[in-house]
Amino acid sequence: MLLLGMVTAGLSAQPLENDTILDIGVFQKPGDPDILQVRLRSSQDFYHVVSAVTFTIRWETASGASLGAINQTIGSMGAGWCPATTIPMAKSGDGEIDVNGYRYQTINGFGLMNLQDCSFSPGFHLQAGVELVVAELPILAHAGCANFNIVNDSYTGANNKNYYSSVGGWPSVGIIYSPGFEHCGTVFDCPGLGLNIGDPCDDGDASTGNDVVNASCECVGQPIDCNGDIGGTAVIDNCGECVGGNTGAVACVQDCNGDWGGTAYLDNCGPCVGGNTGQAPCVADCNGDFGGTAYLDNCGECVGGTTGAVACVQDCTGDCGGTALIDNCGDCVGGTTGAVACVQD
Repeated sequence: MLLLGMVTAGLSAQPLENDTILDIGVFQKPGDPDILQVRLRSSQDFYHVVSAVTFTIRWETASGASLGAINQTIGSMGAGWCPATTIPMAKSGDGEIDVNGYRYQTINGFGLMNLQDCSFSPGFHLQAGVELVVAELPILAHAGCANFNIVNDSYTGANNKNYYSSVGGWPSVGIIYSPGFEHCGTVFDCPGLGLNIGDPCDDGDASTGNDVVNASCECVGQPIDCNGDIGGTAVIDNCGECVGGNTGAVACVQDCNGDWGGTAYLDNCGPCVGGNTGQAPCVADCNGDFGGTAYLDNCGECVGGTTGAVACVQDCTGDCGGTALIDNCGDCVGGTTGAVACVQD
């Protein structure tokens, strides 16, 4: 009897089949018509487990529309994040199905936690007659118009995809209360990209930047130069350095030996010298002639070469450029000798 009483007490604590009715609907998000909202509406305040929710959204295949990823963290952290932990939802594994001109997406949610135990907002619950946004899905770019709604039709009925919900493990007999809505996609210059000419895009090339859609509906970026400037003109020169553009550096040039960035040069005599030539430059002679042959003689005068001067010689005393000479008597006289030449008698 004690055991039976415990079981009876446990059952009485659960809501009866029709105690809580969950209605469902889909609507455009206020202020953002490209977002589809899924909303639940409870017939009474409910704090416990929403055990299961299954529903199928339908729209026209010809529109080309698709639904993006499910988002259940609505708005800033708080009650809007509770559906993510208390009624987590996922798209069915068969994805979007096209049948008889319509596209179907089934979504399933299974709860294992009391609503009131949501860590983001303790005491969270469904309020009687108040809509709760439990999921949002982006309507992806498309060119045509589509009418979105949750449906129970021949396809969903035959494939166990009709709207179903249960609370506390008990089935609910809720209805689909939304009238549905029409969403018309933008007509794009480039439907294949879902973009217009001039729109930003990503060409997938890390060596380009400022990617935009061009007149041929191609996503094309500007090359990034060696200085990291998008559309810049800096280049790697023949010496392996980044020059030009915004670098402030200039490209290296070939020297007279054909070496890029080399230091060989043409000297004043015309040959290529220095650098890797192994040649030394010519120098100026004492007459200022590069490569000339003029030189300083023993008298300290620049002679030879193009000077027209000849080198001085030693006189008989050994003085360079001296005036001493051998007289008729065979003696060294004059100059610095202090002797005078002999004379005839």
